[in-house]
Amino acid sequence: MRESVLPADHEELGQSLNNLAALYNDRKQYDKAQPLYERALQLRRKVRKKVLNGLGRCHTKRGVAASILLLV
Repeated sequence: MRESVLPADHEELGQSLNNLAALYNDRKQYDKAQPLYERALQLRRKVRKKVLNGLGRCHTKRGVAASILLLV
């Protein structure tokens, strides 16, 4: 349902895919769970990358040294 409403890279879609995969996993339907977990992970990586890129731009504009960011 969410796939028809949300953009393909929306964070909430990833959470829904993860929840559905967990349901299949609990029911021992691993063949259905695995591809959903993989899609959810792929979406999380995209979202995380966007957040980190935005954070990096923010710090760059504020003049924060890149070496400080590596400590986080």
